[in-house]
Formats: sequence, structure tokens, C-alpha cells
Amino acid sequence: MKLWMLLLLLVAYTEAVRILAFFPMEAKSHHHVFRPVMEALGRRGHEVVYYTGYPYEGTVPPGISQVDLSKELPDLHTIFDVIDFISTSVIDDLQKIYGFSLLYSPYILETPTVQKLIHSDEKFDAVVSESYVVQEYVSALIHKFNAVGIEIISLGDFGWVNELAGLPDNPSYQVDYKAELTQNMNFWQRVYNTYVHAVTTIAGYYYMSQMENFVDKYFNYTGHESRPPFMQLLSNRSLILMNYHNVVGYPVPKPPHRKDIGGVTITPRKPLPKNIQTFINDAPNGVIYFSLGSHVEVSHPANKKLVEVFIKVFEEMPHKVLMKWEEATFDGKLPKNIHLEKWYPQQDILGNFV
Repeated sequence: MKLWMLLLLLVAYTEAVRILAFFPMEAKSHHHVFRPVMEALGRRGHEVVYYTGYPYEGTVPPGISQVDLSKELPDLHTIFDVIDFISTSVIDDLQKIYGFSLLYSPYILETPTVQKLIHSDEKFDAVVSESYVVQEYVSALIHKFNAVGIEIISLGDFGWVNELAGLPDNPSYQVDYKAELTQNMNFWQRVYNTYVHAVTTIAGYYYMSQMENFVDKYFNYTGHESRPPFMQLLSNRSLILMNYHNVVGYPVPKPPHRKDIGGVTITPRKPLPKNIQTFINDAPNGVIYFSLGSHVEVSHPANKKLVEVFIKVFEEMPHKVLMKWEEATFDGKLPKNIHLEKWYPQQDILGNFV
């Protein structure tokens, strides 16, 4: 009898599940956080169906079935520019980021591929998404498929996620990243941090009514009438994975279903391309690695004056500079101490100096 019980337990333990990984936005840096988790699930025998606006280049890892949405969506950079967030207020930032979501989300939800999914008879055991980052309407997929809800947050610790997780921030010592403060706050900094926390929370709930409108309009699948109230659906998560670690942040109280995965993107260092390694080796005064991330297209004509300033400063420095540049050519005279690439292997470059 005990042997049969053991066999049953082993069968249950090794049972693979089918997972919907719904990450429709193109945001490259976000997908670099999602993919190590999905790839680990695939290696363990689970089936991951990956809806993405940023598809894999080349071979898709084992266990992952990719559904490419990129050809059905407009270029993210034509709608959203991170540079617009320079020197703006907290209220402006929130209006812009939610405004972007309200503008871009219908493009996602109206694609034939996503509508087909919403009205399909597919079966999933879990839905993995980043819905807490201005995509809250995605929560309806959890009800649609009667699945376990799992969040992956690529941005680190911030108050809106903690609000939805059921353990709101205490602004007297927990810092919202938009406040740009440390935990060593004086009285007035605590007042300002409280203001940022309050504005973030109020804006979040204000925009949820518009997110709910998306749910009502686009998620009219069979059985949607039994869907619970939107805020209840939104807070229904079995697991929240945060791209956060106390080593680069602060210890904060966490609900039991939140787990920090900061460092999940770190991989063993690989050899650099020969041209980059040669450029670094021939730099007696050191190297500066310059990148404004995946969202900012440095080479865009609108950034011409900004680029000219950086190029002028870099030219006067004794260091060599690795600079991200999206175009195949550079219009003008490029200083000899600057090397351009469309995309750098950032971890391998930084690991070169460890």
C-alpha cells in the first residue's frame, strides 16, 4: 500500500503543465527578464506557449512554442519614447505611461491572433504575464482559462505592485523608485515620498476603470458573465516574481506569495566578439560603456542634438567608448575613440572588467 502511494505521489510530482506566457509588448529589456524563467520551465518538461511582441532571433529554446505578434503590431518606438520622461513630474510620468497604455493596448487586443486566443478552446494550467505594469486588463485571461495567475515584474520593487499584492508600502521608510530617494530620508523627503506614494496609488485606481473598459470590450468570451469584479480579478495572483534583490535595494516587508528573482538574468560570461575585444584591449586609459537601454533609439533623428553633445564630450576624453547605435552608418565624422554597435553583449562586456 505504501509503495502505491509513493508511486502516485511521484506521478503527481513529475506531471508537466501547460503555461500561457502572455507578453505582447515589444519591450526588449523586459523580455530578457521573462525568458530565463520560461526557458527554465521548458527545460523541466513544461509546455510554455509564448505570445510575444519581441520574438526570439534564431532557434526557440526547447519547451517553448512561440507565437509572434510583432508583425501585427505597430513599432513601439513610434508611440513611446523614454526621453519624454526626462525632467518631468511624477504626475506627468504617470499620465504619459498610462496614456501610452491606453493608446497601445487596443492594437494588441484587436490583433486577429490575440482575439483568436481569447475566443479559443485552448487549455492552460497557468497564465504568466506582466499585467501589473500598465497591462492590468490581461488579468481576464486568468478567468478565461480558469488558470493559476503568475506575475513576473521586470522593473523591480514599486508601490503599485505591493498595493495589488495586499501589502501596501509604508512611505515613511519604503521608497518608490519615482521619488529618486534612498531610505535615509529627512522629514521633508519623507513628505515628498508620501506624496509620490499617494499620487501613484490614486492614479493606479483612477486608470483601473479604463482598464476595466478594455476587459468588458475585448474579453467577451463564452462564460465571461461569471467573471468576478475587476479589482478582485486583478489581485488574484498565486505568485509574484519580482526583479529585485536586497543587495541592490532595501529589505522590505513582502507578502508570502511574492518571491524576489533579482539576478535571474545573469549568465556565465561568454567571449566577446573579436572586434570588440580588440577595441577594449587597445584602451590604455580604460573603456566607457554607454547605452541608454533598449527603449531609446540613440540614432533617431530627433536625438541629433543630444548625440552631438555626447560625441563632443567623448571625443575630448582619453578613454575609449562603446556606444549603442541602431543604424548601420553614422552621419558625420566619428571620433577614433568611439566604437558603434547596434546591440552589445552587455553582461559579457561588464564581466570583462570583473
